Amino acid sequence: MVNYGDALGRAWKYSLDGKRLGAGFVIFLVAAVIAISPILFIYKTVSLSALNILTMIQFFAWMFVGIAVAGLLMLYAILMFTHNYANQKSLRKSAGFAVSNYPRFLAVTIVTVLISAIVSMVPFIGIILSIITGLMFFFTIQEVAAGSRFSNSIRNSYDMFMKKKLDTFITFILTGVISGVIILVFAIPLFAVGMSVVFSALSGGALTQALAANMAGIVISCLILLAGFTFATLFTNSVRTDVYAQLKKKRK
Repeated sequence: MVNYGDALGRAWKYSLDGKRLGAGFVIFLVAAVIAISPILFIYKTVSLSALNILTMIQFFAWMFVGIAVAGLLMLYAILMFTHNYANQKSLRKSAGFAVSNYPRFLAVTIVTVLISAIVSMVPFIGIILSIITGLMFFFTIQEVAAGSRFSNSIRNSYDMFMKKKLDTFITFILTGVISGVIILVFAIPLFAVGMSVVFSALSGGALTQALAANMAGIVISCLILLAGFTFATLFTNSVRTDVYAQLKKKRK
């Protein structure tokens, strides 16, 4: 059996490290800024009453590019921290590893996402098949971080799931619940500010005016939520990597 208590303890200690948490926060902050920059563009356009078909096309184009770039940056961070947790070396060495192995990791991610998307289209049972596929590829990140090749990363993750179905499922549920709870807690300030904006708008003020009046609170609460997201990502990914290491030792 996997020792989840030890895995949670080690992952908690790792994720509370100031340098790792700070590095993750900076990377995710840059990704967030890139992702939301098109929204700031359309907000300015609406406030100037300059919205038209051309600006809408530009908005959706930039939004697609921004989300794609932000996603790529976040994938890089996840690979870096996965390798760092597994090896407990400096972040600089893990960052170098992530750079050199990123193309392979991206290829594995694209293939697994495409497979999950395809099986999800199956009528009636698509969602179930998609979840099962996600479990089959649950440890592909850890395989890449361990140095496995493209085909081996997918095959080894599949083999581990087939031999350790219950452990994989428990880890999937555990990390999902923990991540959700952490993010919900850190989202409370943003929810409170959002409700203030809604009430202000409903009481007679314009939505843009309500947003402007609460902009400082929105920015601060978004940063708090981002800090929670960073910690949740580090913590749950570390738990997954710890469980992977335990299962790998048992297989040997």
